[in-house]
Amino acid sequence: MFRFVLGLAFSFTFVGPAFAKPSAETSLLTLCDSFGETRKECRCYFDEVRDIYTPADIELAGGVARAFMNGEEPEAIAAYVLLTRKITISRANELYTLGDKHARRVGKMCEDPSQKETPEIKAKRKAMSQRLEEISARYRIGS
Repeated sequence: MFRFVLGLAFSFTFVGPAFAKPSAETSLLTLCDSFGETRKECRCYFDEVRDIYTPADIELAGGVARAFMNGEEPEAIAAYVLLTRKITISRANELYTLGDKHARRVGKMCEDPSQKETPEIKAKRKAMSQRLEEISARYRIGS
């Protein structure tokens, strides 16, 4: 699921003045943590993100992660991207495709077998899954 959010973050990438801090790394790690992933998994995911994407793309994705965690809707993010020309539609698609290409490998590599799925983690994942499914259906992402 977190792999999907990374793809989503890179497909709606932007940075605005309200999203100048915290760092992209902090934002992406916070997003990862919100899914109930362990610190070990989140660190591994971010290390892989650094190997796959450029620093500029990671900074842009950090803005998306912050907006997503603040409850911003994808249409607001997309409108900002289109109005300010922070990223083109073709570049957003390239970033999403690149993430999708590596998702399975990174997921298997970063999985923490010691993680216990508590009721709190299950609830976090269910809530986030529901939100992502609604967004995916609305924007036909991944179809």
